[in-house]
Amino acid sequence: MKDNRKTQSSRRAALPWLLGLPALAAAAIAVIGPRKLWEKTVGSDAGDLDFSADNLGELLGEKPNVGLAAPNGFFGPGLAGRVNHIVPDYQASADDLFVAVKAAALSLPNVQLIEQNFASSSLRFVRFSPTMGFPDTINIVLTERPEGTSFVAAARARVGYSDLGMNAKLLRELINAVDQQIRAASPAS
Repeated sequence: MKDNRKTQSSRRAALPWLLGLPALAAAAIAVIGPRKLWEKTVGSDAGDLDFSADNLGELLGEKPNVGLAAPNGFFGPGLAGRVNHIVPDYQASADDLFVAVKAAALSLPNVQLIEQNFASSSLRFVRFSPTMGFPDTINIVLTERPEGTSFVAAARARVGYSDLGMNAKLLRELINAVDQQIRAASPAS
């Protein structure tokens, strides 16, 4: 009987701590904001992504928190099924498409440029979700194709198991914004 009282007493003592953790997390979010909280705890940038790597599927992982966009036929059968959106081939120079992709990405809400590399035709951005400030890394690499210039993009969540399709949606918005940038830069016919 005495052991049972100790167990109940231990549970009662732990209860305020367990109830206090959500309150502590809410206070941290309120004081420093969700974006800063994620930056301090998990970091906001997932870093570079090599789209030509043999182990790209492993790098992307199996979690449903990655969006992938690529030109038709860019990936072999192993990754082709993971592509959420087909990126068109643009009749624009690599330099013009680089500028258009950068401008398009920065026109999307809560997107920040982390790195641009003209030599490797690559861009990296971080996007923070509007409400909770979850960070997503967006990696983009331009690719020359026989039909024109295109790009490959991956958007990866830094937090959580699933992003509920938000990164795939983000890449659709990016492709639409690039289309608008290219149309705006094209001379009227």
